[in-house]
Amino acid sequence: MSQTSAGQTRGFTLIELLVVIAIIALLMGILLPALSRVRKQGKSVVCCNNLRQVGMGANLYAENYEQFIPRGHRSPATIEPWFILFMPYLSQKPIDNDYRNVKIFRCPSHLPMSDDTSQGSGRRVAKKRHRRGCNVLYLDWHVAYMDAEDMTKQQWILEK
Repeated sequence: MSQTSAGQTRGFTLIELLVVIAIIALLMGILLPALSRVRKQGKSVVCCNNLRQVGMGANLYAENYEQFIPRGHRSPATIEPWFILFMPYLSQKPIDNDYRNVKIFRCPSHLPMSDDTSQGSGRRVAKKRHRRGCNVLYLDWHVAYMDAEDMTKQQWILEK
């Protein structure tokens, strides 16, 4: 707003208002894609950190069991998958003994939480989770990104 010589104030003209709105819209158009990329990268970092924590839990488990890392545990009453065996070694604890509410086991990118507990149709590895690949926890406890095209079935086979 500006003052005239007579001391009266005048408002913005329609042209001035439209120019300001256009500049704001232009800036938002430039910044929103960049903010989206930063958000995706932040989710990938959280995923890597979650995998590192699972790796630390696995390492602590292995130290207590003569460097043995289980694929699971069978007893006459139950079958426990490996991630249940690592639970006592993680910083987060499950609510009502349900591993699905432990955030360390969930990637913040894609795949919403599922109530399905069957192994055949529950949550799976998503090839397009992080830049067409995924973060991988290796047995030397480091975490690295792997492109989906570089991932092969032979990498998942345990050689005897």
